[in-house]
Amino acid sequence: MDGLIRSGKRVIDAFPRSSGRRPGLAMSIFNVSKGVDCYTYLGDAYDMNEIVITLSVPGQSPVSIEADGFQPYPNPINLPLPAPQNLQVNSSNLSGFFDLYGAFSWQATDMTGNGSVPLAANSVSINPYTGNAAGTVADMFNTTSFIVPVASATSATGNTVPLAVSYGFYDAGSGQAGLPSQDQFWLYITQSLQTWMTDNARALNSIPLAHMCLPGAHDAGMCTMQSVYQMMDSIEGVAFEAVVGLIVSAITSQLVGPVSPLFGAYAALNIDTVICNFSMTQKDSIAGMLASGIRYFDFRPGYMWSSLPSLGGALYHQHKCIPGYGYVNFLTDVLSFCAQNPGEIVVINLNDSGFADLGNMSPSDGELNAAWSSACALATSDPSSPTPTGVYNIAPVGGKDALGATYHQLVTGLISNDANQQGTPITSNQIVFLYQMTNATGAPNNVFTTTKWDSYSDPVYATTDPTPIRAVFAQMATQQNQDDYTVLQCQGTCTNLPGVMLDTAITSSAAGSPLLATKAAFDNCNLGWIADNVARHAVFTG
Repeated sequence: MDGLIRSGKRVIDAFPRSSGRRPGLAMSIFNVSKGVDCYTYLGDAYDMNEIVITLSVPGQSPVSIEADGFQPYPNPINLPLPAPQNLQVNSSNLSGFFDLYGAFSWQATDMTGNGSVPLAANSVSINPYTGNAAGTVADMFNTTSFIVPVASATSATGNTVPLAVSYGFYDAGSGQAGLPSQDQFWLYITQSLQTWMTDNARALNSIPLAHMCLPGAHDAGMCTMQSVYQMMDSIEGVAFEAVVGLIVSAITSQLVGPVSPLFGAYAALNIDTVICNFSMTQKDSIAGMLASGIRYFDFRPGYMWSSLPSLGGALYHQHKCIPGYGYVNFLTDVLSFCAQNPGEIVVINLNDSGFADLGNMSPSDGELNAAWSSACALATSDPSSPTPTGVYNIAPVGGKDALGATYHQLVTGLISNDANQQGTPITSNQIVFLYQMTNATGAPNNVFTTTKWDSYSDPVYATTDPTPIRAVFAQMATQQNQDDYTVLQCQGTCTNLPGVMLDTAITSSAAGSPLLATKAAFDNCNLGWIADNVARHAVFTG
């Protein structure tokens, strides 16, 4: 039965006995279910709060989780990790005669004191017959991270502490090409990390930037479809069909293995979904990532591919030839965040990896500097800017000099500076640029160009199994000696596996990106390794 419907469902009983419930329309033929693998993480700093996560589906007792964390790194390396919590939306538990969907719901509750206070909740409707998901959560851009205030049990004044909530949902297909057949859900709750550097300033003061482990965002600018919609709206007729053909060709050229001739026709009819599922790597905005504690950004500013509309000649994050977030907008968001959070340092790796046409798409030093000036002007003109003098007080620095500087040296002058209080602009190194560009070196001083050891390689990361990635992590000590800094990529790139594109296309879901398919399982495994091992594997040269 599993091959007839794309749901990846379980066939419970082809001829079920009466369950005491009024049967659904299709229950005389099948009793089926669609499962959800659930991954949860609760931070360990809850002296003032007791958070309980509740998961539920129709006809089953709710599952409550009071303490959870990422799994520790297993030893030996190939030891399997414990299975996630799995809940089944079963057709026998659907309530009405024509009811084809059942709700998978989650809720986070603050149990501090004598009562219970709901903090956050959401649900997604799942059809156990087809596997389809419906509702706002069935679109990855509707599952953005957020912060909620929680009453502090240790405060006599009733103060609140902010908690960060990050969650996501993957609408699974039939489980072909190694992809999961069960829907994937993850929910992470920690204390807010919006000012984690400021909060730990005393501990960080004498630590060089190169000795810090910063949470980062890969292909950070691929977090919005706005530029794609703008590009599509600017063309029509034969030109539109030509552009769609170019985009489909560019996407499929990244993938290994046979591609069905039907994919091109499908993609032309569902081009928005195809672009989203194969090009968008982030579901939170840049502002949302910064608020979630991200301090390292992989941003790839480039001009539009010559075969596509130019979009006014502006710089966008480029994923091969697909435009993401505007570069000036990205810089403006970072500047605004840093001005409002003067104890935070943001590292930006500018690179042009994977561009369809490096020579023509990659910008020069002058063009990057002009974008910086535009962003500074936009940030300063913001009426909410904390810099009313009209001159922005944050200057970029980069390269080995910044990596060797301590946290205290980088933020000196930002907090309690007499000159600034008198209205004189001051300079800080709060934003660090690390260049790996084809046509730019960080001129005029050429101090920005750096080298990195990156755990990523196409053969290793083309996987739905985190084990090979953990094995590469363990090579840090021998591989990173000659480079200025190290990047550990926690997520696989299963789009490079044969058959993944077809399974994703058949699923045709706004929450069906292959990158969502393995995120929760890879987080559970790889982040546990990093927490337990990265300090002793790192090599510090400065």
